[in-house]
Amino acid sequence: ATNTSNNEPNNPTTDFVESVQKLSHLSTLLESAQYAQFWATFNSDDLYADLVADAAGFEELVRIRIAVEVGKAFREIGADVLEKWLDLRGREAVEKFVGDVCGWEVEKGRGVVRIPRNKENEARSEVKSERV
Repeated sequence: ATNTSNNEPNNPTTDFVESVQKLSHLSTLLESAQYAQFWATFNSDDLYADLVADAAGFEELVRIRIAVEVGKAFREIGADVLEKWLDLRGREAVEKFVGDVCGWEVEKGRGVVRIPRNKENEARSEVKSERV
């Protein structure tokens, strides 16, 4: 007799549900811009690596996506913050990524990454009028 209980430790249904829950949690962290927490969670369990093993370049693609969002919101940001948000090891890795991939400049003396002005990160005034 086959036991079809969902409490069985190696039940494919249970594994699938757990996988979906883990991916959903990662998605929520990214969507809510909790980038350091995303990487801490992603690196906390080998199952995450297994889940994305077939997605070639997954980590690099996530870093690029995070950088795109950072570029929309910031004109400058601390390199130490980006190191955590992009899960890169060391200032050199951050400088290489933002220079080569993003085309951003690093002010090494200040430890700041400068992001060029774009339509999303540019301060602009907005005039609102009301009809009475």
